[in-house]
Amino acid sequence: MIESDSRQFNYSNHIVAFLDLLGQKEKLQEIDGILENIVDPEKTMNRLLPVLTNTVGAIRSFRDSFKDYFNTYMSHEPSITIPPEIKDQFTEMRSHSEIRLQSFSDTTIVWSPIQPKNEMMYAQVLNSVHGILASVGMITPLYLSKGFPIRGGIEIEGGIKVDPDEDEIYGPVLNRAYTLECKMALYPRVLVGDGLVKFLRYFEGINFDNKVVERYCKSIARRSWDWIVEDEDGLLMVHYLGPASLEYAIGAFEISDYFRDVLDPIQNVINENIEKFKPHTDKESLKLLKRYKRLNRYYEKYVDDWKK
Repeated sequence: MIESDSRQFNYSNHIVAFLDLLGQKEKLQEIDGILENIVDPEKTMNRLLPVLTNTVGAIRSFRDSFKDYFNTYMSHEPSITIPPEIKDQFTEMRSHSEIRLQSFSDTTIVWSPIQPKNEMMYAQVLNSVHGILASVGMITPLYLSKGFPIRGGIEIEGGIKVDPDEDEIYGPVLNRAYTLECKMALYPRVLVGDGLVKFLRYFEGINFDNKVVERYCKSIARRSWDWIVEDEDGLLMVHYLGPASLEYAIGAFEISDYFRDVLDPIQNVINENIEKFKPHTDKESLKLLKRYKRLNRYYEKYVDDWKK
């Protein structure tokens, strides 16, 4: 962390999740120019409401849902045995940095500072990192099942608040997360950047004075890796159909209900989009067809694990 003498600049590592709710541009085109010639206000509103529900409503819901999922996940005790003599220490370790949300258009930016000054704070910032990974992993299939695919990137690098009194992050970390989403993800998935990978790997070789904190950090780092998988192109992505997601779903839902309400609708969304773009030969349709086929390969590769 680097601070200026005047305390006006506080540049340090941050985690940023840059998340884009796809398909909003096409939906908004349905109401482009609708206010230019209003003859019947009631009919105009009847046209507006469904579109606004699926655009502005979806974005509002996504932002609220992310914080809800983060707080719910972080309130669950991890499945590790806690000796009575360290219960107070464990409670302190389980605390975490507050996440902040920054938004523009159909993009939501979730971020949190990574500024550990002692061993206990390493545990706390690791909780935030783990919680963001898990929240992305839980919310992605839910929104995809409703026809709102998410593309994004998560990274750890240097950043700074533009205004000390506002929740607006700026700096290389934002550029890296944006590049993962805009330039590299290519289809509906959330990529994991090199900075985040290095952060998690750091805990593999830690040697803390406080062995309780050391064991806790190593455990949470390993659990964080359960939310990450290498995709077919060698890039790391959030594994929303992986073992950690399955463990959470088993605790929160009946698996038969999760198939009915989430997994089967995801397959339907994928199939509908493949059929939608297959007959067309224009460049944009071919690009989208290729992306949904890639999404289908990920889905088919891992969905059978949920049937065992």
